[in-house]
Amino acid sequence: MSKTFKASKELYKVIKNTNKYEQNFIEPRIYIVSRWIGKNKKILDVGCYNGLYAEIFKNNNNEVYGIDASCDAVKEANKRGIKATVADLEGCFPYPKEFFDIIHAGEVIEHLYDTDDFVQECRRVLKKDGKLIITTPNTLSLPRRILYFFGIGKFFEASNTFSTEKGSVGHIRFFTKKLLKDFIESKGFKMVAFTSDFINFPFFRSNFLARIKPTFGRTLIGKFKNIKEY
Repeated sequence: MSKTFKASKELYKVIKNTNKYEQNFIEPRIYIVSRWIGKNKKILDVGCYNGLYAEIFKNNNNEVYGIDASCDAVKEANKRGIKATVADLEGCFPYPKEFFDIIHAGEVIEHLYDTDDFVQECRRVLKKDGKLIITTPNTLSLPRRILYFFGIGKFFEASNTFSTEKGSVGHIRFFTKKLLKDFIESKGFKMVAFTSDFINFPFFRSNFLARIKPTFGRTLIGKFKNIKEY
């Protein structure tokens, strides 16, 4: 059992009790991902949580599977009609080779210690030419760049319990577009699309500017094609 697996089981209990992740809370990025996924696909939602987002994919006539560290989360996902199971995201996924058309890993990779095995396992269960869609916080979003310029290093975490903000959500990896692209491509993928959700300030938020300059946006949203046989 990996460190991430044990930490994620506890993290679910924290997230479940916050207003930010209420049942009706839908992140804007999920609609971008849903358009990229399309219809009539076999999908794996990695870190599916309670199936809230996987249900959106399912309602678009897709067959959706999910894995998560939390037994409670998986039970909730099953109630939504998602074929979810408990699994260690840094271990072997409980599926055969070349089983899925698309894998969605939303806000997952920043929580993992062993990102090498994770991406390799994603490639193993993806079909040739299958797509891996990853979303992760952008370390160099425009607001963060401004804060860093003034020497204010916010949004970093020293441990699973301590961060520069109130509380911690277990981020241990920090990505820019270039780092994400170079890393995933080193594992046998090719980036075929990239965007962001919005540029955000406390007093201002713009989806339009994020589409024009996605490297300034809040979230890195990348779609990668599996270009090699496993």
